[in-house]
Parts: sequence; structure tokens; C-alpha cells
Amino acid sequence: MSTEIRQQLFSIDQTAKRTGRSVSSTWRDVREGRLKVVYIGGSTKVTAESIDALISGATPKPERAYLVKAHTVAAEKAHEKAAANRERKAAERERLAALERRKAKAKVDAAKRQTKRIPVNAAPVEPEEGQSRKRADRKVEPVA
Repeated sequence: MSTEIRQQLFSIDQTAKRTGRSVSSTWRDVREGRLKVVYIGGSTKVTAESIDALISGATPKPERAYLVKAHTVAAEKAHEKAAANRERKAAERERLAALERRKAKAKVDAAKRQTKRIPVNAAPVEPEEGQSRKRADRKVEPVA
């Protein structure tokens, strides 16, 4: 390749500096077809003519063909997988919430079973001989 042709090719960084744009904007211009590129040994070079055309505003707005890539089969599969993950996580959250509700209800039920229901007009009963205090508390005699 002659030196004259090499001098008319610029790297993406050089193109960005020359056009006063960021490197990512320059790559977007390449993707959208506003800048013509040449691939040389794994590096991307931009032609001087396309840089001049971009600066002068002579490059037309390209069709947004690159947006069609979002609707490829791979993207659709990724969206389906993400939706399935969201549904799975929502089901797991609901399952855990139901488990927590069951635990809370069981705790309340256990507390209710252990609560002593003593009538308002009842007097405590003294334990009989050989009887524990706990057992005596179960017997409640209403006050006359």
C-alpha cells in the first residue's frame, strides 16, 4: 500500500479528534454508514473523503438498518428468558410471602392456645396438696 493512500486513512481516535466528536459517536457514525471504513490487518481505518463529507454535512442521514438487529431471534430469546426469569422470581417471592403468612398464623394460633382464658369474676384457685401451681391455674372457679 502506498504512503499516499495510507495518509488518507485515519484511525477511529484520529477521526474523533478531527471531527470534534467522541469515539463512541464516531463508532456510531461508522455503524450507521456515515463514515466509510477500510479494515487493514484487524484495524479499522476511516477514509479522508468520508471525514470531509461528514464535516461538511454532505453525508445523508442513513436508514436505521442497525436498529433491525434488536429484533433478531437472539434478542427475542433474550427477552423471553428475561420475562421467564421475572415470572420465576415473582412466583418465588409469592411462595415466600405465603410461607411467612403461614408461619405468622401458626405463631398466633400457638399463642392463642397458650393464653389462659380466665373469666372476669373468677378468683385464682390455690393448688391442692401435691398439685403444681400450673395445674391449679387451669381450674377456675367463678366467684359467687
